[in-house]
Amino acid sequence: MNYKSFSLENERRNIKIIGGRLNEIGSEFNNSQFILNKRELSLLFTEDVAEEELETYFLEKIKSKRKLSYLKLYLQNNLGSILTILVSILIVVFITLLSVHGSLTYDLFSGNEGINIFRLSGLYIYLLLSILILTMLYLSPKIIFGEYHNLLQWAESKLSSDVRIRKKLQRELKVLLNTYKDINQINIYNPLINGVESWVAKQFLPVIPTLNIKLKVYITTDEKSDSLSIFKNEVFENVEDKRNPQFKELPVFPVHLLSISERECLSLIKYCSLLNLPDTWNKENQPDAYFSHELAIILNEMYRDRIYTTKKGNVINIDKFINRCIHDYGYLNVESIYKKEKLIVNQEVSKYMNTNKYLEGLNDNILSDIHLINKNISNPLSNLIILGFIDEEIGLGPKRLLLIEGLIANTIKYESYDLLSLYWDHFSKITFESKLSYPFSILQFLNVKLLNDLAVCFFNSGNYDHAREVYQILKNIYPAKAEMDIADMEDSRGFYAEALELLYNIEKEWIQSEIIENDGFKLVLYLNIAWVIVSGRFVDKMDEGYSYLKKVDSYLNKLPNIENHIMYKTRYYNTLANYKEWNEAYAEAIENYEKALNLPGSILRKSSLLVNRGISERLLGKMPNKGRAEKIKHFETSRTNISQGVNMKKSIGENNGLPGSYHNLAETLLNLASAMEKEEEKIRILNEANEVANSGLDLLNQLNSARRRGRLLTEKYIAIYLLKDHDQQKDIEQTRKELKKWIKNEETDSFDYREVQSLLSQFSATV
Repeated sequence: MNYKSFSLENERRNIKIIGGRLNEIGSEFNNSQFILNKRELSLLFTEDVAEEELETYFLEKIKSKRKLSYLKLYLQNNLGSILTILVSILIVVFITLLSVHGSLTYDLFSGNEGINIFRLSGLYIYLLLSILILTMLYLSPKIIFGEYHNLLQWAESKLSSDVRIRKKLQRELKVLLNTYKDINQINIYNPLINGVESWVAKQFLPVIPTLNIKLKVYITTDEKSDSLSIFKNEVFENVEDKRNPQFKELPVFPVHLLSISERECLSLIKYCSLLNLPDTWNKENQPDAYFSHELAIILNEMYRDRIYTTKKGNVINIDKFINRCIHDYGYLNVESIYKKEKLIVNQEVSKYMNTNKYLEGLNDNILSDIHLINKNISNPLSNLIILGFIDEEIGLGPKRLLLIEGLIANTIKYESYDLLSLYWDHFSKITFESKLSYPFSILQFLNVKLLNDLAVCFFNSGNYDHAREVYQILKNIYPAKAEMDIADMEDSRGFYAEALELLYNIEKEWIQSEIIENDGFKLVLYLNIAWVIVSGRFVDKMDEGYSYLKKVDSYLNKLPNIENHIMYKTRYYNTLANYKEWNEAYAEAIENYEKALNLPGSILRKSSLLVNRGISERLLGKMPNKGRAEKIKHFETSRTNISQGVNMKKSIGENNGLPGSYHNLAETLLNLASAMEKEEEKIRILNEANEVANSGLDLLNQLNSARRRGRLLTEKYIAIYLLKDHDQQKDIEQTRKELKKWIKNEETDSFDYREVQSLLSQFSATV
């Protein structure tokens, strides 16, 4: 179920039904649920609001301004009570007469010799008196004890309770509106909190359209059909309804106004989020309070009786409530990056949200059923949250190992690398009972496949120290492969010469010595060598790089059924495209990137290919034979490609390639700004380039990586330098100082050094 915000209007009746804006009710409802101001009457309904409360509010407002109208309305509403009192008095008087003056009373009604005050035959009088006495005998105890305190209400209730209450509410509202003549609109919030069978839905809402006043009804997005059933004789049309412009950031619906079932469900949401991690887990560096929808569904199904105190029929559907949290209450924010949605608990909610006390003992139940739960988990976030329950466990128990294995496997499958890397030091720590215990690491309990997967997770998240630790263990099992993975990591960190030397050593030690004759291994090694040569732009080795690429092509054609054949085919096209780009054959480079993009692959691969394609588009736009319009078109395409790649990388927490992507996006933006004619466009794009370069530098500092640092510093410096030409004041000295230091320490024959000098020259920026 995925309901969206809507707005429906009936112009004839002046009714508007709005779904998806309950979180805009504002703070005025903090002290009262009913508010009357100069022009509007606003009513907010909660689970426990009774009809009597609303009536009391109406009467008090009328009484405060027009006492005569209040008295008249009071008499109308209580006519039955007054009649009941009169009947009670008559009963008492009649009984008294019978008791004290029995014969006199008898003579009065029956008369001597058949003559009485009614001039009727005695037989009829006897029958009438018998019926009256029997009725009084039946009613008098009930009236005296208050069971029938209002005879008219009792009589009407036997006919139609809804009609009676509607008439009374209609009467009260009419008097209220006549008393406060400036009121021209009634706002009703959350009227269906107790469903369509509640008194609000059946007795109050149908009354308002009869009063000829503007009505706005604010409901949750899933109550659309229910609201239409209340106004079933009216025709509504979809209309545009813009959010209140006063809200720069969307507020949240007050938690205390939720139903009991909703509050308990909200507690489950907090329980199944990163807010439930132990305080010792360095949560100040936590990116966002992510919520695991998957875990909430599993726990809701397995432990319903433990989570909810309300009757089973009154418990809200959890999917429906999660939808309300997103679209109606503002408790959950949706982070959607390249088709990957993450739900984040709003920090405003976590400040005053109390966890359901019944959830406190749920940890033990979950750990008892961990094998069953683990089978149903596919999101690494769910594994991580449960790992938080066993934070203090001594040693390495089977439950923790099971969850860690599941977390690694799901991280690879889900392509979400950041959480595992961020919290690894906390959940993988083994506490020993004695200082003399053998200092085992969690890595020594994982099988080879999981170790390989874990290394990939660390590598892609940019956690190079932990990746190296895993590779050192794998070197004892697969020394050549592990060494090749280390070379790949060095290339990613920007240490191209070191990476190439490692790969040459592998070729010499394992291939040329014929210790390894596996063609699949040779294919990967040659592909890596070709890649590092073009990645580091080793000009003197370009021909050698091409020769390695030919070997790769030969092995790919010879081994079509090799494991991961499509992945290596993709890498081959990507590497070949880089060589074409190196030779300034940009159109051919784009053709090869598109061949790679058309092959099946992961988000990780596609993101890198899009960034690379964007680079070739930028270089095409820089060709001297291109006019301004063509340049802008190429630069805009480049910007789109690289931005898409950046977003894809961010969606999976792939920090390894992100700094390089930021650098390429910043460089594209600088070129786009220079091609623009309008000054405001130039300024806007230059500011964007500065922000992108800052993001890249911040990430490099976080990763302790040197890759593309000089390029990012240069792009940041140029952006600020050019902004000064447009009277935009930015602090440039710190960036100038850092860039000078980088230029001084960098080898003059390195690719990055040459590119930095070229970029400074292109934009006439002096350091």
